[in-house]
Amino acid sequence: NLPGIVMADKPKGGHALFVVAGIGAGVLATIRLLRKFRQPAPPLSDEGSLKTIKASKEERQAEERQGATNAAAIAASLSAEDKKRYALECDNRYRRVAGFEQPQVVVRGGEGWSEGRDEEVVSKEAVFTVPCLLTAEECRLLIQKAEQARFEEGDFVYVTGKGGRKREPTGGKRNSATMLVEDLEFHKTIEKRLSPHVPKVLRDGRRFVGLSGQFLVSRYQPGQHFAPHFDGALILKGGKGDGTMSVFTTVIYLSDDFEGGSTLYLPGQGSEVASPVSVKPPKGSAVIHRCGTVLHAGEQVGIYSHSAIKTLDASALGHSDTCQVILPLHMTWKVKRGVKYITQFGLYYTTETAPGCQPPTAYRLRWGA
Repeated sequence: NLPGIVMADKPKGGHALFVVAGIGAGVLATIRLLRKFRQPAPPLSDEGSLKTIKASKEERQAEERQGATNAAAIAASLSAEDKKRYALECDNRYRRVAGFEQPQVVVRGGEGWSEGRDEEVVSKEAVFTVPCLLTAEECRLLIQKAEQARFEEGDFVYVTGKGGRKREPTGGKRNSATMLVEDLEFHKTIEKRLSPHVPKVLRDGRRFVGLSGQFLVSRYQPGQHFAPHFDGALILKGGKGDGTMSVFTTVIYLSDDFEGGSTLYLPGQGSEVASPVSVKPPKGSAVIHRCGTVLHAGEQVGIYSHSAIKTLDASALGHSDTCQVILPLHMTWKVKRGVKYITQFGLYYTTETAPGCQPPTAYRLRWGA
């Protein structure tokens, strides 16, 4: 049963020749296949610019009337009760994930669910990490291109409807700068690097087909956050992705020199998470979670636990930019600074399930607390 060997009638004096030739062909084919898969994806180019997908003038005006781009809807505008529920700060209740040298499962599939929901667990991992998808230089280039293309500021999230992507106001639950982007080079590079680490076949028979063609790049300044929510997972109809749906969301951290800003995974409200987890990947690494069934939040960036805050020239402290310096009661100076940059995209799978399995469920983005 070796590859390349064809069963045939035994020719006189020539059987060994047929076997050797068959084995030789099989070995050569295997070598070619290994070379193909081992060939690394080329580094991202510093040429060109990001193709951003922005709303038309009419769409923007309609969204502004709805308050979808209210840049003033920050954490400070929330009530004390809502701030506690939405603008979260990681504390000692959270298990902090460390060690990003190898891929690791952070939350097992269905870990937070009670018995009787086994059929809903479609993969052994609900949250997992993948290190070193982008180099530090590639992260810098992507941030640079995003800044040049100009982020969209405001209190909104992108939702997918019949007319495509649109912006929906959140009422202060999310505030950051973001953009929706198409970039073929980025898509091909990340797909090649990430594909070996994602589930190829889910337990219900659905198969991995690739990454979404569009991705988000987001910037979080100090004080900005993303309240607890479940990601949407819609079945695509028409176009290149017809008949596929997003099953996982990938979050690649493009920077790591900031305080706070972890991705927090939360229990309750139907989440697969059993206990709170805080994940803050190093620059270029990713955390990946299930759509629709994993409650998560973007922790506030630049959390200050003391009331005495002063701004000074950071060069006195050996930093290149302005920092906010906290003067706690014992007068120890503590500097917290930095901006969080991330990029996000979906991992898409077929929607056809194995015999006896339920068809997949589509989800809209749902807010939690």
